[in-house]
Amino acid sequence: MPGKTIRWILEKAGLRKTVDFSEILWLSLGENCLPDNILHRHGLKSFSSPYSHGRSNIDYALALEKRNYDGLLDPEHLAHGISEKKTVVRSTLFNQCDDIYNEMHMKGFEMTHHDVIDSEKDRDTFVRKINRQREVRGTKKIVFLYHHRINKNTDLDAIFRKAEEFSHLYSRKQFTCTVIVFSQKLIDNQEERKLYFRKVRKDVVFFEFHTHQFWAGRNDELFWARIDDDLIKRMTDTSVAIMKNEFRIKEGFI
Repeated sequence: MPGKTIRWILEKAGLRKTVDFSEILWLSLGENCLPDNILHRHGLKSFSSPYSHGRSNIDYALALEKRNYDGLLDPEHLAHGISEKKTVVRSTLFNQCDDIYNEMHMKGFEMTHHDVIDSEKDRDTFVRKINRQREVRGTKKIVFLYHHRINKNTDLDAIFRKAEEFSHLYSRKQFTCTVIVFSQKLIDNQEERKLYFRKVRKDVVFFEFHTHQFWAGRNDELFWARIDDDLIKRMTDTSVAIMKNEFRIKEGFI
């Protein structure tokens, strides 16, 4: 189904205006700040999760959830490091992962914008994030948005398996959890930009952006993927439709 048709149906139905955010929580799962930014600017973000403002990967997320975040903020398990010439805090406890991620996301769970070692305020903020995250398990229908940063070792099948495992940790009876994975596939021709959709598993959805420029660097239009916001809106609109059971979308380009 063409993206234009999907948008027309959503607008005709007034879907974006009728979404009940008290019934569905939309949260970031990393690997960086991009998913949180997308949820915020497209009016879906419920609150900041522990994964919203840092660098991580789904292996770290699984380990954190299985240990209920125990030990994450223990001083003996934290260390300062350097990332892009800036001082950051990383966990030395939650630092084991498969070699399938961008190297920047394999140095330990990173609290990029919170110095939980030297700042009491930042530490208190992160404690609130963790407590709130613990409280929502099994109490709401939850959608996690996860950006996998493509790299030479990318293994999407492994990412999907891990995403499914993560979704099970948050599913309780009638309260299901869905993980939306999105990534990029770089193309040579700007005119061929498009968005591919696939429902990988019952609780895992995948969007692949066929785009001309990599979402990175110091240009904010690129870093925050605003240059492809038309495709991103297509992803968020489609995701809302899926969560609201408005209609079924077949695998393919949308």
